Amino acid sequence: MKTKIIVNYLIGFIISVLISITALSLIAKLTVFNKDYIINLLEKENYFEKIYNEILEEMESDIMPSGFTNDIIKDTFTKDEVKEDIKTFIDNVYQGNKTTLDKELLKDKIKKNIDDFLLKSNLKITDKNGVNTFINDLVKDYQDEVCLYSYTDGLINTFYKIYHIINKVVIVLLIVLFVLIFLAKLLFKYNYLSSSILASGLIILFIRIFIYERIDADYLLVITENFSNILTLIINTIGNYLLSIGIGLVVFGVITTCQVFLKKCQNKR
Repeated sequence: MKTKIIVNYLIGFIISVLISITALSLIAKLTVFNKDYIINLLEKENYFEKIYNEILEEMESDIMPSGFTNDIIKDTFTKDEVKEDIKTFIDNVYQGNKTTLDKELLKDKIKKNIDDFLLKSNLKITDKNGVNTFINDLVKDYQDEVCLYSYTDGLINTFYKIYHIINKVVIVLLIVLFVLIFLAKLLFKYNYLSSSILASGLIILFIRIFIYERIDADYLLVITENFSNILTLIINTIGNYLLSIGIGLVVFGVITTCQVFLKKCQNKR
């Protein structure tokens, strides 16, 4: 009898953990590892336009001490080009590839504008290497903003591996969960599923409280301010999912546990 009780408690704990891990995997699949979700979030938060403006500001900051005017970057790139390059960067991240943007056309446009500026100002440049370096710096401003200064390059392989298997992980977890519940009921007369659901909800709520008490997502600063704002929104969304799913499982677990208890009481009568 004691052995059966211990086995049932152990099975209940394993089922609770599996439900929690499955829920966490689904949340990850719906947010971080969902490219459409990321693209839609960037659209909603005007990320593409913000990066376009940020590139202009960075370039203008570099131009200021050079003696040139901001006209040298006028009409050299568009918001749509920035948007497409950012999407290319995101596509590459989800495909496990580093991004190298071909911006020769941007270089040529800046060089032409510099030549036009020199011609209008009746000036000549003797240090052509210096001008080429200056142009490369401006193009680098563009590439750095679009590709997050290459800080994500070291994480791409790991991210891709998780992204590649996340669907399989969710399916495997669900299959294992259902098989375990079926075998537990068949072999050990396990009848505490409602308690396991309740416990899984409490586990998820604990994880949510434990993590979010230690992370002040609203004041995160990672790589750039624009990226940090997006990261904050993703973290808050995940937190909301954890809270909703945790509360939902707890409520469902409590209701079903009460129903089982009332049914037992009625049977005893």
